[in-house]
Amino acid sequence: DQHLIHTECVPAGVGFDLVISGCADVSGQDSERLIAFLLAVLEGFNACNDPILIGANTAGGKGVVCWEPGRVFKMKVPQVKDWVKNPNRGMAETDMPPLDSGELDALCKKAGEFDIPDSQKNFLTFPVTLNFDSHFLVNDPPGQRELDESGSDSSGSDRGDQADNGPKVPNHRPRKDEMGNVILPAKSFKGALRSQAERILRTLGYPACDPSNSEKTCVKPVETTEDLENVCLSCKLFGAPGWKSPLEISDFRLVPGDYKYETQEFVAVDRFTGGSKDGAKFNARVIYQPDFSGDLKLNQTRLTAKELGLLALTLRDLKEGDITFGLGA
Repeated sequence: DQHLIHTECVPAGVGFDLVISGCADVSGQDSERLIAFLLAVLEGFNACNDPILIGANTAGGKGVVCWEPGRVFKMKVPQVKDWVKNPNRGMAETDMPPLDSGELDALCKKAGEFDIPDSQKNFLTFPVTLNFDSHFLVNDPPGQRELDESGSDSSGSDRGDQADNGPKVPNHRPRKDEMGNVILPAKSFKGALRSQAERILRTLGYPACDPSNSEKTCVKPVETTEDLENVCLSCKLFGAPGWKSPLEISDFRLVPGDYKYETQEFVAVDRFTGGSKDGAKFNARVIYQPDFSGDLKLNQTRLTAKELGLLALTLRDLKEGDITFGLGA
């Protein structure tokens, strides 16, 4: 009760302008080398296998950024002196002369001289396709404004003459991506996969914490490699505070096809009488027998044989249909 979580995400394709400014100590390292090093670091956003990610839920494929260089402005010591002497000077940021294309190309070339390790060989990426046998729904509940405008209330009932005759918004509806296509979010997939892995560990007699219960989680956040000795296998595989998961999962997108959508009607059951609960009718719009595809990516250098074995057993259960996803599982 009172723990409803609401999250808003920036859709894919949105661009942002970033301005990075700084002052180089001319008595120390060469300023051009510093700029080249900064450009080399920024190229980490464009890495194919282990890019720099921004924001929350990066293990679920969020926060992927493509970086493009803009213009570079630079003011050297003689130019700074002239700027200070000018009584009509403006802000330094506006009076800096931009580098021409040749100078910028030279800096980008120098950035490529920095030896940044290639982690491509450490990753294993493989596709996964999910074929659902029945109805599927990861719920994206409508907001109160949508319910008001459609003439529905939170119980799923229509308000008659208080609304027009337009289509009513269902109480439960599929979650969609920025293009309006139904998805299985990476977070939902990972949560179901982790729960099954924890069941396997307990069945085999290994300890497995419960992330939803603070009293049954691994003792403390990982701050040193020695702390990993107190972390269960599930947390080593799927992540823990202070320990990034070596398993990355993408959102599962709907495979193109002709799918059927249905609206199902439900009535909540009164726990005391055993009959229908008054005013508790609701409905759900679901998709029937969809197919989803996504990717799993493993950082092999951070996995031991035990974590790989746990993952193999969990994927075996996935293949055999022992893991369910979405509402009404």
